[in-house]
Amino acid sequence: MEEMSAQHPIPEQPVPKTCGLAVTSLVLGILSFLCFSLLASIPAVITGHVAKTKIRQSGGTLKGDQLALSGLILGYINIGLCCTMLPILMAIAIPSFMQARETSRKNACINNLRLIDGAKQQWAMDYTKNENETPAWNDLIQPDKLQSSYMKVSPACRANGIYTVGNMATDPTCTNPKHHM
Repeated sequence: MEEMSAQHPIPEQPVPKTCGLAVTSLVLGILSFLCFSLLASIPAVITGHVAKTKIRQSGGTLKGDQLALSGLILGYINIGLCCTMLPILMAIAIPSFMQARETSRKNACINNLRLIDGAKQQWAMDYTKNENETPAWNDLIQPDKLQSSYMKVSPACRANGIYTVGNMATDPTCTNPKHHM
């Protein structure tokens, strides 16, 4: 019997190779949960489908169908999570951005009001004016040739408010009711 096996060797079956796309799909599916979200989950789904097709068409020379399936499942789950979480995050983020923008505009306006008040006070000291005097914009921006200007340009409210200088006894104001010193 030993002679028979020696004369007629049993042909070895080729060991199927693991499909690289199946491994790639699984790795991308895992990465989609860890850090890259949609940037990894969409390629995980694509490579998973391509890998399953190649494995099916290989006639047994490729293996890794379960790896590709795992990558597909992880990719689809993460896409689903992203599609449900993205609107929720946007609903939280957009009002916060709007509030931050309004706060920035308010702070810029208050700084402009302080600049106007400082220019007004300097004007009053230079020309010895009393509390009932009201400087004009030209007095603060372009005084006579002997003095330098108190402000380089006329400041503008970023929320489209209009500034009023007022007399020396009052603070400058903005027409936007939320912007005040």
